[in-house]
This record gives sequence, C-alpha cells and structure tokens, in this order.
Amino acid sequence: MKSSYEIRRLRNTNNTDLVKALELYAHNIEPAARTDTKEIMYWVDRYNKRFEDSFFLLGLYLNDVLIGFSELAYFLQEKTVIVDYVIIDKPFRKLGAFYQFVHEIEEFLQESGIIFDYVVAEIGYYNEKLEPPAKSKNMIRLLKMAGFCVAKCTYYTPRLGIYNHESEMKSVLMIYTLDETKKIKKETFLQIVNAIYFKYNQRWYDAFLNEEQKIEYQKGLNKLLSKIENGIAKKEFIEMNGYGHLFHAESKNRKTILGYNKLLKIITGIFTFVLCFILVTGIYLFLKLKYGIDSSALSTIFYTSLFLVAFLFAMLFEKKSNTFLKIIGKIFNKG
Repeated sequence: MKSSYEIRRLRNTNNTDLVKALELYAHNIEPAARTDTKEIMYWVDRYNKRFEDSFFLLGLYLNDVLIGFSELAYFLQEKTVIVDYVIIDKPFRKLGAFYQFVHEIEEFLQESGIIFDYVVAEIGYYNEKLEPPAKSKNMIRLLKMAGFCVAKCTYYTPRLGIYNHESEMKSVLMIYTLDETKKIKKETFLQIVNAIYFKYNQRWYDAFLNEEQKIEYQKGLNKLLSKIENGIAKKEFIEMNGYGHLFHAESKNRKTILGYNKLLKIITGIFTFVLCFILVTGIYLFLKLKYGIDSSALSTIFYTSLFLVAFLFAMLFEKKSNTFLKIIGKIFNKG
C-alpha cells in the first residue's frame, strides 16, 4: 500500500481530532518544553479573533491516521513564522516522515497566503552543559538538512508560564530564509526575538496570569532579552551558519584524539626506521663478510632499501586498518 501523507488544520475545539492530537503531543514532548494542553485549547478558539497575527494547529496524517502534530504562529509585521512544535509519534519517526511534514507545512503556508521572510524554531539544551543533548543535536541536524541555519549567538527560551522553571533554558535559535542568506542584521534578529518573547509568549500567558504575575513574567522576559542584547552588542550582523561552534567539548575531544594518533604515527615511524636500519645493516654486514661487496655498492643498496621499506610502511599505515599503529597504541595504553 502506497503511503499517503496529508496535513489538516485543527481549527477549533469542535474538531474531534484535536483531542487526539493533543494526547499525541503530551506523550511525545518533554515536560520542560510542554505547554499546558488546556492553554492550547483556549487559544485555538481565540487567538486569530483577538490579534492580527495568526495561530495554527496542524495534524499530519498517514493514510488517514493521525501521526503528527505541529503548532505555528505567524507574525504579520515581522513576516516571521514561529514553529513551536513539530512532533511525530514514535512508531512513525522515519526520516521521510519528518521531511514530508516539513514539506506539507511549507505548502500549507503557501496555500494560506502566508508571506514570510523568516521561519524560526527553538531547540533547547535541557541542561547547563556546553552543548545540547543528543536529541537536540539530532533535531538541529534534521532542520539544517531542511534548510534551516543556526543563529551564531547565545539565545534563551523563555519560561512557559510562571511555574515551569525548567522550561527557561539556553537554546539554539534556528532560522530559515527564502534567500538562503548566511547572516542577518542585528536589528532584524532582535526584531524576531521580540516577536517570540512579547508577541507570542507574553500574549499567551497574559490570559492566565494575574496582574502581579504578569509583571513578574515581563521582568523575566526583559532579563533574558538584556542577556541576548549584551551578548551581541558588538555585532553588526548575526551569522547564520552555525553548528560547529556549539560543540566545544566535542571539538576538544576530536582534537585530543587527532593529537594522540599523530603522536602514535611519529613513534611508529621512529620504531619502523630503527627496525629497517637494524635489518638492512645486518644484511650489509652479512654481504660484506660473505661476498666482500664494496661499501660504495652496499651504501647504495642500504639507502635504496631504506627508502623502499619506508615508502611501503607509509602506504600500509595510510590504510584504514592501521594494524601496526593500533598495536603500538595498545602497547602504550598498557604502559
């Protein structure tokens, strides 16, 4: 049976599939990144009526079976789409399904008459380490393959409400542009961040907070925004290529491994030279004593043999197996 993917908009709480989609969402998203499903249901009926900007809930179907859920917001003035969630149920998480979902979302935006300059997505670190966890790295790789770039600056995802403290975290902000630019002006970047913070998050939670909590939440947003602004104060542009700079620890480990292998190669080269020298010298002495070959001829034989042996060993050590190199490594590790 041929796989048939389809995306459908879940317009309001009267849609019977919305409850199924939110159950799928709740079961497939980490608590630190999970928005209360009651809040989602509240806004799906109200957001587009209250603001000039747009809010979309989308379901991905495979052969009429709901397998995915996405939450988007579009900000008219900034011409920016925020992809809040893209979730596919575990049994259907294949590379093809993810890119089919991304493709379907793109077609949906075009068919809905959404004119955008930027599409952005936040990928959380979920910890205080120097780099994101494996799950976040995989999502970064997937989005990069879909055309997104990493904004090369520090970014923070704001807290989901007042009480979900774990949700406020260092994150990677990924940006997709139609012109495939590799940098944007600092002012444009901050415009996007302001839309995420104040037009999306603050608007969202203002509906569920009292006046004191609203003030507290806005202070938190302003604090995070100041940290971002201070981090890019000396920049004129924000580069959007990213990725390599995220994994300092990984790069450091890779450099250590490369340095170790280089040291082993040097030691192996010296060891090989000594062996060759002893071997050829033994042959030289044997030939001289046995046949009386003059030193000039033997000298030529010696250097030629040494060159050939060194060349053969060099060729051998460039192979993937690197057997001799591994043996030397084991010897040093035991020591």
